[in-house]
Amino acid sequence: MLEAGAVIAMVLIAIFPVIGIAGLVSMSRLRKKCTQRVDARIVRLEERVDSRGVVSFYPVFSYSYGGVDYEKRSGLSSSSLPCSPGDYAELLIDPEEPENFICPAETGSERTLYMVCIIAGTALIIMLGAAAFGMHMLM
Repeated sequence: MLEAGAVIAMVLIAIFPVIGIAGLVSMSRLRKKCTQRVDARIVRLEERVDSRGVVSFYPVFSYSYGGVDYEKRSGLSSSSLPCSPGDYAELLIDPEEPENFICPAETGSERTLYMVCIIAGTALIIMLGAAAFGMHMLM
């Protein structure tokens, strides 16, 4: 029989692949909706400091679509400054909901993060399962 601690650890670790899969599915759905290309300008970088003192920067994009001006913060941050206010970027927006967008320059790192969650979580589940099975066989 598995110890309660091992079961709890496996359940908690199982969250990582679920987050990765959910993120990839969400990203895929958004990509299907965001079909209209627009030129955007980075108007500022919003700085956030987490509880450990790590500073992250979120670019805020300004763009127009259908005669309406939008100013939206990216959902992805960086601890370095990959861009500066005044820089231009191409965005893909959802023509039905223009406030939803994808920045193609950012999606590679987002996809990588989700894949790391899936692979690392799956590997940890396998290792914990193998360890638990091995301990069970010794008893």
